[in-house]
Order: sequence, then structure tokens, then C-alpha cells
Amino acid sequence: MNKSTSNECVAQGAATWNEREEHMRIMKAIDEVTYWHETHHTTDEEWAMMSDLPATWTEVKVSVLPEREVVHILKRNNPEEILFMLKKYEILVNAKCSGAYFTAEAQEIIARRNNKTEMMVFLRLYGFCDSVQMIVLNEWKMEDQLWYTNYHGFGTDGQIHILNNWDHENIMTYIRHHGFTSKGEKALINRGNHDEIMTYLHVHKLHNSNVCSLIERGDKDEINKLIAVSNYSFPTDAEELMLKPENSSILEVYTKRFSLSQFVIMNMLDNIDDPTTKGAFIRYIKCRRLDCTCEKKMLDVADEETFKEYVSRYSLEHANLAVLAEKRSEDDVMYYVSKRKMLSTAAEIIFFKNASDVNILTYIENCKSNDVSVINVLINIKPVNYELLTLAFLNCQNQLSKDEALSSASRDEVIARISEEKELTSAEVVALFFRNEPDLFEQYINTHEVKF
Repeated sequence: MNKSTSNECVAQGAATWNEREEHMRIMKAIDEVTYWHETHHTTDEEWAMMSDLPATWTEVKVSVLPEREVVHILKRNNPEEILFMLKKYEILVNAKCSGAYFTAEAQEIIARRNNKTEMMVFLRLYGFCDSVQMIVLNEWKMEDQLWYTNYHGFGTDGQIHILNNWDHENIMTYIRHHGFTSKGEKALINRGNHDEIMTYLHVHKLHNSNVCSLIERGDKDEINKLIAVSNYSFPTDAEELMLKPENSSILEVYTKRFSLSQFVIMNMLDNIDDPTTKGAFIRYIKCRRLDCTCEKKMLDVADEETFKEYVSRYSLEHANLAVLAEKRSEDDVMYYVSKRKMLSTAAEIIFFKNASDVNILTYIENCKSNDVSVINVLINIKPVNYELLTLAFLNCQNQLSKDEALSSASRDEVIARISEEKELTSAEVVALFFRNEPDLFEQYINTHEVKF
């Protein structure tokens, strides 16, 4: 053996020795990857009680490899070391320890190795970051890309890539397993494949930011599917799109599940003179009643046709009956009464002050023919309408009694009685009214609260 050959053998032996030493060092370092629990005790239990904090708590501690060491191990391309490291990290991840992760540089090496044994362990723990996902999509075989999606989905860039490069069947497979980001959904909608969109809507919740885009596509099956699977109402801009005449059937389906937002309804009422808006509003109220605030606005701005469409279906909120009497025409009030039979006391006072005797009489006869509360209303209206008040007293005579002593008393005796601090009884008020002395009756009701 010559000297040159001898030197080569010594160098090879030294390299082998160094490699074995490095391998042993690395395996020992990997073996030290672990976690443990540390229990802590506060030194001030009184403070802990006042702060509503536990006096004793447990903290999970981890010992992981430095990031540079992880990259060094991966670059050595030793399958035994890499697999041992991945399995040690799997223990940490399964124990839900924080700090057990691989950097983008480390992930890139793993992705380019694409060793199935190693990859199965890695993908059970992590998905690749967005930049490394593009290595999967650009460098892996199609079958390997699909295999990756058995474990994880792709980020936005990856989703747009598969929509542009995968065939329909593979995209459908991906959709059945993974959702999209908002930008990914936008790309899916722009791609415009009906089957893909319908499948996506069946499996995943569409981001609010893309609801308008889907409605603008104009595919009624897709929109109806979105309505059917939604747990919440649409954003206001999407609801406004459904008010267009061409979306009338969609609006009907939507309002069977959800009410329009108050903002959208108030905007419609602000523009109720526009025929298109009016048509959309009428279609809406055929399905849904308004809340108290919108109902009040409707009474103020809606025309007779719209008003009748509404009150033919719904009773007004009690708080809005006075608004009805104040804002609507006498005919509208009578139309409401013909449908709903009753006004509130506040509404009756306003209505009786402004309505014709004929309509008041009609209301009393049809709605309160034997109700003493109408007497209370008529007494509070000045000047007193004695014809209507007489009718009201006569209608309620079976419920009221008349004080005969006051009926037969002299005028001076009556004046003395109504001047007393003690209020008249109901029977005495009835007797006072039927004495047919309006000045004495009005003197009394102007200075006393009368309520039957």
C-alpha cells in the first residue's frame, strides 16, 4: 500500500468516526426533546383570593431542538434521525405543548424530500405554510397533491392555483374536504362552475363578503341553496340586491327564513315613492311584519295601497295605534278598525277629536257598544259631544247605576255637592249627566278626573 492510499484510508476512517460521533450526538439531542409539568404556588394566598386566581397552578414546559439544529438534521438526509425527530415532536403536539413547530425553512426541506414515511408523521401534526404549499402544488405529482389534501387544505394562493390548474373532479374532491378563504371563494364564484358552487354551499359556510358576488351571478338555485343553509341573515348590501324586481322570487324565499335588517327597511321607506322600491316593500310585508320602529315610519310615509296591504295582514303595535290616529287619514283609521276592531285609548282620544260624528258613531257601535271605557275617552274631549256621550251612556246602562238622590236634588243642592272635596261616585256622575245641565256637568269634569 503506497502512502497516498494510506492517507485516503485514514481520512475515510476519520470521516466515518466523525459521522458516527455526530449521529450519536444528534440522536441524544433528539432524545432529550420532551415536556413536563411545573406546579407553582403563590406566596400570597390572600391576594390570590381577592384576585379570583388559583393559589396553585400547573404550567407545561417543553424542551425542543433549536431551529438551526432542526434544519441541520434535515439537511443531513439521515432517515433514522429525521423520523426519530418527527416522532418526538409528535409526542409534544399530542400533549398540546406550545413551541413544538417547524420553521418555513425546515418545512421546505421536508416538502422537497417528499419521503412518504416521514411525510405521514409530519402531516399528522402539521400542514405546510403557504409558501411551502406552492412547492407541493408545483413540484409534487398530482397523486401526491391529492394525498396531501387527505390531511390538510391549502391557503389562498394554493386554492386559486387548484381552481386554475386542477380538473373538475379533483376540485370537487377538494371541496368536499376543505373550505376556502374569502379570496378563494371569490375565485370559485368567478370560475362559475354550478356543480362546484352548489357542492361548496352544501358543505361550507360562505363568507359574508362573497354573498353579493353569488347573488350577482343570478343563479337562483345557488342563491336558494345559500338561503337554505344559512344560519344568519345576509349582510345589508346583499339584502338590498334582493330588492331588485328580477330577484322577487328570491326575496320571497329569503323572507320566509329571515327578516330584512332595519337599515334596509328604513331605506325602502325613505324611497317608498319609487315604484320599484314600493313593489319590493309590498312583497316583503306579504311575508313579514315590521318591527315597531319601521311600522311607525310606514304609517308616516306609506301611501293608502301600501298601508292597506300591511294592516290587512297584521295588527299594529299598541304603541303605534296613536300614530295611526295622528298620521293617517280618517278613512285609513276606519279601514284599520274594520279589520282589527280596536284602538288604544290614546288613539281613540286623537281619533274622536278629529273624526266625523258618523265615523265615531260607527266605531262605538261596532267596537265598543257596551264598553264603559269609551265614556272615559269622550269625557276627556273638549268641547263635550253630548250626542255621542249620551249614546255611550245609554249603551252601558246595564253596567252603570244612577244615583236617584242626586237626580232629584235641586240645582243648589247639586252645586253644593260638586263643590265638596269628596269626589262624586260613578252613580252620581251618571245622575249629574242625565240632569241635562251641561254647565254643571262640565264644571265638574273640568275640575275632577272622571273614570268609570
